[in-house]
Amino acid sequence: MKNILFYLSLMIAIASDASAQQAENRQFLISLYESDNFLHETSGPVYLTNCLVVQPDGHSRLELFRQELFGGGGVLRYYEANLKPEELDSLKQLIQQNSFHNLRPFSEPNTPMVASETLYFTAETLDGQTVRKVGYLQWEGSGPTNSEIDKAGWRDSAVELRPLLIWFRSVKDDGHIWRQLRHAKSICHSIN
Repeated sequence: MKNILFYLSLMIAIASDASAQQAENRQFLISLYESDNFLHETSGPVYLTNCLVVQPDGHSRLELFRQELFGGGGVLRYYEANLKPEELDSLKQLIQQNSFHNLRPFSEPNTPMVASETLYFTAETLDGQTVRKVGYLQWEGSGPTNSEIDKAGWRDSAVELRPLLIWFRSVKDDGHIWRQLRHAKSICHSIN
């Protein structure tokens, strides 16, 4: 049980670190971060993160981290691409929707928490010179001890951000546009 609590606390800390690093680099249109964590047996990775940073001109950086339950450490891979014009236009339309701007700012979940599975999704944009972060957390188990207001905000955000998550996953899976970088430094989060 202590390992589960430690593991969940570490995941939240890594996700929070991404926000701090993005605040330093203000040359982005949006930063998207998705984390799936399974603390039970699964046929795939038990911990995976996908992070995408898109610059205003469509140049993008994708970072994928995968870790299996057995076999030791995880694998972090870096990719870059220029989004297709229709992908960039679609993204800008999603960002400009009123529902996106009306979401409550993301509240970090209280840790430690007890959960056998979590999905964490955040989107960061610039609002003037301030980074605005929205997102949600979903879980299996008793979950975080946050207020009902925070939990309601996550539920609302899960509905409103679903089109953005679908866009993110479709672009991530568009293998023909991504070029793998061999010697890169993370701009999304610090895993090493």
